[in-house]
Amino acid sequence: MAVLCGCQSAPESRYTMQQDTAPAYVAKKPETLDAVPKYEAYRQFNSRPYEVLGQRYSPLASGKGFEEIGYASWYGQKFHGHLTSNGETYNMFAMTAAHK
Repeated sequence: MAVLCGCQSAPESRYTMQQDTAPAYVAKKPETLDAVPKYEAYRQFNSRPYEVLGQRYSPLASGKGFEEIGYASWYGQKFHGHLTSNGETYNMFAMTAAHK
């Protein structure tokens, strides 16, 4: 007769939290007063045409005159301090906008 014993744990993840939550504290005002647009250098690596579910997309070389209204994603503590898909470090207290 053989007996098997074991423990089950959560799958490995790069995040320390399983579920995202709102910040545990409110940011100080100086951390959120930087809502002034700034020039960002063109990044060739993140600006290549790509395909998603059979639909082909080509990033704009310039955002001049571009405007769009839609739904936004929300990220909190789980992603704070981790790299985003375009290589930036996410800061949940910084004035940032989503990348489409």
